[in-house]
This record gives sequence, structure tokens and C-alpha cells, in this order.
Amino acid sequence: MQTIYLRFGDRAAALAALAAVLGYGPALDPEGGETWPSTGFAAGTRYDLAFPGEIRVPTGETVDTPFGPSPVTAPLPGYHVNVLWWGASAPDFGAAVVTPDTPASVFAD
Repeated sequence: MQTIYLRFGDRAAALAALAAVLGYGPALDPEGGETWPSTGFAAGTRYDLAFPGEIRVPTGETVDTPFGPSPVTAPLPGYHVNVLWWGASAPDFGAAVVTPDTPASVFAD
């Protein structure tokens, strides 16, 4: 298994790419509502999804608070999605794939 880190312009672009590559989309729950599953199968291979969305990183600056110094953060550009791919050959997400040095969000072991 492998984690694929993705960055898109916004949530709509992320959902469109996930639909095109994985066939991902909403499901209906028994109450008749819509749910967005966090797991599915594409071409017989399981995948799990995490939607960190906006990721914030420290800027190196701090601000004084009543509890002491607190780091100032700024958003990374884009809307982020993590895909845990259980197969040998990962799907192609093209330019949306990013390789973070230290991922802000990971799947638990």
C-alpha cells in the first residue's frame, strides 16, 4: 500500500479528479440523504481517502498570548486530499500529486 498526496485548486476540482480517476462520488444512506464515503474500490483495488482540505504551516513567527508564545501559521496553497492505495500500481492523478517532506496529515498504521 502507498499514500498518494494530492493538491487541487479547490474542493470541486478535487472531487472532479477523484470521480474521473477512481469513480468516486456520493452514496445514498438508508435515510435518503447523501454521504461521501471515505473508502471505495477502483478497478478491484481498495482505496481510503482523507480530506485535510486547507493545511496550515508555521511561518517561523510567534505571537504572545496569555499562555505564552504561540506559532503563527499560514495556509499552504490549494485543497489537499490523501489517498491510501492498497494496490501495486497507483492511479495517475497527474500534476495534482505532491511529495511533502513532512506530511501534515497521514494515515494511522
